[in-house]
Amino acid sequence: MMNRVAGIALLFSIVVILGCRPEPVPDPDPDSIELTFEFRDSMPEKVLRSYLSRYIYMAEFCTHPSYQYDGMDSFKEDHERMILNTGAKLISGSVLIWGGESRVVNDRTGFFDYITSTIARVHEKDPEIIFQGGIFEIVTPEVDQIAIPSWVFEAYGLPAEERNFKQTEMLNPDGSFANHWGNGGVPDIRQQEAQMWIYFLARQYIDAGIESIHLGQAMLMSMAEGPEAQYESWTGVVEKIRAYAREDARRGMVLLTAHVNKGMKKGDQLLFDYHGFPLRIVEKKGFPQEGILLIGEEPIYGNSLGGTTPGGWSCKSLPYIVEFDNYGISDRPGEPNAGQFWIWGYDEISWFSQQPEDYRNEFLEYAIDWIEKRDPAGYLSMPGNRVITGPNGTRDRYMANTPSDANGNKGYNQEVIIKTIWEQQ
Repeated sequence: MMNRVAGIALLFSIVVILGCRPEPVPDPDPDSIELTFEFRDSMPEKVLRSYLSRYIYMAEFCTHPSYQYDGMDSFKEDHERMILNTGAKLISGSVLIWGGESRVVNDRTGFFDYITSTIARVHEKDPEIIFQGGIFEIVTPEVDQIAIPSWVFEAYGLPAEERNFKQTEMLNPDGSFANHWGNGGVPDIRQQEAQMWIYFLARQYIDAGIESIHLGQAMLMSMAEGPEAQYESWTGVVEKIRAYAREDARRGMVLLTAHVNKGMKKGDQLLFDYHGFPLRIVEKKGFPQEGILLIGEEPIYGNSLGGTTPGGWSCKSLPYIVEFDNYGISDRPGEPNAGQFWIWGYDEISWFSQQPEDYRNEFLEYAIDWIEKRDPAGYLSMPGNRVITGPNGTRDRYMANTPSDANGNKGYNQEVIIKTIWEQQ
């Protein structure tokens, strides 16, 4: 059977030969390209595109080191320096919860207060920066240890009770994906308990100063509902989150996004402010360890749904970002054709981290240029800080920082090229 990489390459060849690419998205209004970061209550297209053009992934930047999921990253000051030096404006992945819910949520001082103080400190130097928090496709039995505040019941028109969340009531009743992540299951967005959990976290993020929320694999969480039902359950959740943000968010709104390969909408109304998806790098045949991007059926390139945005403006294709994904290594690290989504046997950021410095710089320039030429709706999320997996399975961090004593000389030295690319755009 043809493997996925070869299949994508063949599809791409057929597309080129027949001259059949996805219908091109019109170039944005030139005025929308001029960078501007001023907004209040809603975000015009010009401002959204400005933020997406300065988008960087900084894993757990706003998370106290003792709550990070891969061990302690003690280089916060140097990460802050890099953010300000490069001119980054939207800091994704800055805080997330992936299992261990009771430990982080029940320690408000150590978790949410740390987020608040970190954001406030950076905003003293650049008040335009947006920090993103993640609410992902996992709930473990630890949620049973978290009390439900009265304001959650109130938001759902329910009488207040003195009880905790219940993981089993967040899952699909037929047992689908109940142990998808070991003891963690995928929340079924149709279940009111799951909706209440997401609203509970989103509201606390907003209170801490978070102005963008990534809602994870939203389509996986709505698999039992699907587009035929117009994503009714998700619509209700995002409307409640946005209603709270209008009253209590720092600038009267919150940017919502999710991992989607095309998008989600109800009628003509798009659910999210922008879409997100992995780069989906594939192996460059005949060039060991090198990677390329291709237009195919599965990646988002040319496929981002259009409609009416939450900001009130319309588009044929909603702006989106693509990022270096991380999920580990295959059983054939360093080898070609290891299976679906592997690039030379690794996830995307682990593969990237193992390349020579010159090629890492070259690939960032290539990816930016490739996306710009094929889909003006697309933007590259720069890799700033992300968990990587080495050849022997050890976990570490890729950090774009310029190497110095301030980061233990662990920086991978992409800070200068990121800043240069942005200054030249």
